[in-house]
Amino acid sequence: MIKLNALKTAAAALVLLVSGSAFAQVTSGAGQDVTLNATLQETLTVALDQTAVNFALTSGSATNAGNVPVVATTSWILGPGRTDVQLYAYFDDPTSALALGTAKIASSSVSASVGGVSAGAFTNVVPFGTGISIFDQAITDLNRTSSKSSSVTLNIDLSTGYAQLPAGTYTGTLHFQAQATT
Repeated sequence: MIKLNALKTAAAALVLLVSGSAFAQVTSGAGQDVTLNATLQETLTVALDQTAVNFALTSGSATNAGNVPVVATTSWILGPGRTDVQLYAYFDDPTSALALGTAKIASSSVSASVGGVSAGAFTNVVPFGTGISIFDQAITDLNRTSSKSSSVTLNIDLSTGYAQLPAGTYTGTLHFQAQATT
């Protein structure tokens, strides 16, 4: 009986030895590679919470505040070469920020405050027209992807040069535009 068990064990070992080599792995050789490319585009956007600001004008008054502030939210995802983000508000024509026919209110008569701090009248030449700088943000590796919200309140000064301004509704367009620089 011992011989039979020894013979069965030897036979089983022989089967395992032979079958192991029959199931050995085969590879395709050195293998093939694929290059992965993933691009995240730079973005720079400005979103405004208002589409209109209304003014109740008083002839000869320096204080004609807009009825609501404009909150400008600037968002960005920038590449490693960018060092600065700036937001500007501007008018296309410095002589005509608002107009009613041929009657005009100049951009120099419109002023802004940003976050409660005076930014002055729209008299500066900025990259996009006659306007003001809303903010200037240095870019580092810590804020390469970020956003900033700025509350802008507006005022129209009619105290000088507008004695003969006709009654009516004056309209104009104030632009907000951001720029990322290197």
